[in-house]
Amino acid sequence: MVEIVRSLSLAYVPIRKVGTTSIRKAFRSLARGPGDLVTTYDRPMSAYVRFRARGCRTFVVVRDPVERFLSGYANRIFHHNDIAANAIDGAVARMLGLSPQPDIEEFCERFRLYTLTNDKLRRHFRLQRAYLGGDLGWFDAVYRLAETEQLAADLSEWSGRQVRFERLQTGGPKLRFTDVPPGAQRRILEITAPDYRFLSGFFEPPVVG
Repeated sequence: MVEIVRSLSLAYVPIRKVGTTSIRKAFRSLARGPGDLVTTYDRPMSAYVRFRARGCRTFVVVRDPVERFLSGYANRIFHHNDIAANAIDGAVARMLGLSPQPDIEEFCERFRLYTLTNDKLRRHFRLQRAYLGGDLGWFDAVYRLAETEQLAADLSEWSGRQVRFERLQTGGPKLRFTDVPPGAQRRILEITAPDYRFLSGFFEPPVVG
């Protein structure tokens, strides 16, 4: 997926659970009208997406994989209640013996089933590597989520307008890796391992225990 402000030749690739709601709102506000904003919606990174962004300054924001996983669990399972909120997905989950609001151990143990039965969970827990096509070198700028102040400053410079990000997605309990039982910690590290390899220049995995 890519969003482009044509008049500024800026292209942003959003990743779910990486400040997307706030960043996308500010980025879209830079467009001079509906025709100035181009989006490929939920298309995965591909030659087509790259073609649409040709000639643009490209940027992306990445997040520590474990922090992103835990944020997604709290926000999608408890705040948005994604499983129970969809009648069909809820019925399928019940047939498979899946709780609509599993504790972290059950969610980690049956992660594959949860993401197979619910499209929103599948999209929000998709690896960052998958969103980006496995190639960070395509981007002109890569920011950690903790560096959004620098991103705001850069967008302000590139656009000639003051850019600020609001915090719009904060629902759900706050969960730290140290709050998670060791067995679930190990499973989370297994799930997020491809992203830690992909983002090795930005983040290191935590230690179990």
